Amino acid sequence: MHSYSVVRGPWFVTAVTVTLLSAIIYAVAQHSMRISANEPQAQMANDIGVQLGKVSTIIPPATQVDIATTYGPFTQVYSDSGDLLTSEGLLQGSAPHIPQGVLNYARDHGLHKLTWQPAANVRLAAVVSYFHGPQSGFVVVARSLAQTEKNEVDLIEEMLFGWLGTLLITWLATYLTRVEVSR
Repeated sequence: MHSYSVVRGPWFVTAVTVTLLSAIIYAVAQHSMRISANEPQAQMANDIGVQLGKVSTIIPPATQVDIATTYGPFTQVYSDSGDLLTSEGLLQGSAPHIPQGVLNYARDHGLHKLTWQPAANVRLAAVVSYFHGPQSGFVVVARSLAQTEKNEVDLIEEMLFGWLGTLLITWLATYLTRVEVSR
C-alpha cells in the first residue's frame, strides 16, 4: 500500500521531472557532440579554400586513403561546375562524389555542414566551402562519424544508468520518508 501511494504522490512528479531533464540533457549533449564533429573540417575547408583562391592550378594529392576504414579527414576539390578535380578519399577504389545539390547550397551560402553517407556503412561529417579566385570551386573536407557515433552510444548508456539510478534513489527517499511519516 505504501509503494502505491508513493507512485501516485510526490514521487510521480519527481519521476516525470527527472525523465524530462534527462531527455533534455541527452539531446543537448548529443547535439553538441555532432556539431563538434564538423569543427576541424570547417577550419580545414576554410584554410584550404583561401589558399586555392590564390592559385590557378590545383595539384592532385600525394596520398589517398580508404574512407571506409580511416577515421582521419580527407579533402576533395571540385570545380565551379561541380566536376571532381582531386580527392584524397577513395571508396571501393574510386573517389565518391558529393551530390550536386550540396555544392549548390555551398555556392549560395558559402559553407555547408552536413552528414554525408556515400555508402551504406560509411557516414561522414562533411564541410563544403565555396572559394573564389582564378579558378573558383569547392573544397570538401570530411571525416568518419564512427567514433562520434560510438561516443553517442556511450552517452545513451551513461544517461540511462544515471536516469534509472536517480529514479531509484528518489523513489527510495520518497518511500522511506512516507513510511517514517506514517509511523
